[in-house]
Amino acid sequence: MSKTKDDDGALVPVVPANITVGSIDDYSDLKLSDGAKQKLAAVVLNAGTGLISITPLICAGPDDCPFSNRCPIYMADGSKGDYPLKKQCIVELNLARERFMAYVEEFNLQGKVEESPTLRSQISKLADFDIYEYRIKLILAGVAGDSDGSLLIEQSIAVTQGGADVLQIQEHPAWKMLERVQKQRMELLDALGATPKRKVWMDVALKRTDSDNLLAKQRELLERIDGLVEAMEEEK
Repeated sequence: MSKTKDDDGALVPVVPANITVGSIDDYSDLKLSDGAKQKLAAVVLNAGTGLISITPLICAGPDDCPFSNRCPIYMADGSKGDYPLKKQCIVELNLARERFMAYVEEFNLQGKVEESPTLRSQISKLADFDIYEYRIKLILAGVAGDSDGSLLIEQSIAVTQGGADVLQIQEHPAWKMLERVQKQRMELLDALGATPKRKVWMDVALKRTDSDNLLAKQRELLERIDGLVEAMEEEK
């Protein structure tokens, strides 16, 4: 999608004339400040060229973040540290960026993710899955989520007539969340042709195609030789 500059010099996407983009809300009376326009342009442009992710946690500070005891700021400076309050968690944001670039390099997509919204979205989703897995494993390790690291949790399964909870030890719900994340990641990797099974299938398909092409060329060459031999015999 091409871009142009608005009255304030900010880059904004240009919607082709043959594409209709509608909205159920009317923004005609909305007057954005220069700062808001710049923030909006930054969000749109970043989503159009690089990592697309709103998955990282929003920093709530050392007192309210469930993972604060694994925060590098907290571990180094304690509660008096300089936290990016109300902004994306620096740990998860940098993890997402690192994973995004790692996938781009692994799949040799340098220069391609900027041109393809589909590829950019798929690679960004892989990075999201890695963040979810990181967060879930912190919970399973006992960092948060009423988890003691045993992978089990005491759940209420019924209530007695007297109003008391009937408790039972069960596997931690984060286990199922982890399974879903891993399943969705494998499905996406399979769609990208990145799983060993899919790579073997693709290699077989490519080798079969190469073999078919080789046979076709051999047949064509034999037909030419036969035609040449016939022509030489006719000249005799």
